[in-house]
Amino acid sequence: MGIAAPPWETEGIDDFLPAAMGEGGGENATEPLEPQVVGPLLVWAIRVVEDFAEDILAASQENRRLSALADATAVNPAGRAALEAYLLPLIDSGAPLPAAEHRGAPAVARIFVAATTSASLTQVDRFPKRHGLTSLVVQRPGPCPLQVPITGRIEGRPWRDHVDFNEAAALMRHLGTAAAIICLYLTGMRPQEVQGLRSGCCPDPEPRRDGTPGRHLIRSRHYKNVTNDDGHRMALIKRHADLKNEFYERVRREAKQVPEPERRLRETVSKLKKTVSEQRAEIEQLRRQVTNLTLASAVLTHQTGLRGNLTSTAHNVFPFTPPRS
Repeated sequence: MGIAAPPWETEGIDDFLPAAMGEGGGENATEPLEPQVVGPLLVWAIRVVEDFAEDILAASQENRRLSALADATAVNPAGRAALEAYLLPLIDSGAPLPAAEHRGAPAVARIFVAATTSASLTQVDRFPKRHGLTSLVVQRPGPCPLQVPITGRIEGRPWRDHVDFNEAAALMRHLGTAAAIICLYLTGMRPQEVQGLRSGCCPDPEPRRDGTPGRHLIRSRHYKNVTNDDGHRMALIKRHADLKNEFYERVRREAKQVPEPERRLRETVSKLKKTVSEQRAEIEQLRRQVTNLTLASAVLTHQTGLRGNLTSTAHNVFPFTPPRS
């Protein structure tokens, strides 16, 4: 990817700097990052986009394909036979087993195994119980390589042996971060404007009259000092919420995963429901205790009224008589 000379080289720099007024005197108040920091960061962000993006995008697509295949496969005899043919030799030979992290510990990579063997997720879930696979995976966790060719190179060698099924989503986030770094640093756009970029926002430029290539024009959304029809400044919260909801929906649809904030919210709701249920049980228990105490009090009151008619009592029993009105 080529980088053209900045426009201020030919058009002057005054139009590209803040006005020389105010406390900052036209200068940004935020200290810039040191070149020793920005240089390597920008270089590797460009390398990730130019050299590794094809592999990462292909791995993400394969991850989604396998996830959809696993979800759509029903229980079938052939799948069970293929599942045993795939896993039993690994178990018997002591080889690493395809694993994925679940609640902080290795577990059977159920989606990967189901898609690889054409078995259903139900069949994969039952297999560890019959063959003691749960403990073996903790002892011998192994990779889940995607069948995607590696084309990216570092110093003439492949940048990795394979892309793992479990890291496809993380690599997509790294790729998006690298693209954001490039856009932010080389264009000077605000973060909100970069978040508003969409596919096709930077088309090929029209050639100038003399036939030389024109400048690239990036089309995004303007945020600073934006006002509505009434003249009031528009908050960015609504736009941020729209972008967040759109991202979460893509995660749910394409990666077949529950977004992290939604997962935490569900856990919180589950805990609250459990707390409410326990409180209801405690209230019900207290009600029963009150009922029992009321009945006991009634019985004691009745017995106390009868004690005056008793002809004999034990020497250590002192009957209580009801108070006189």
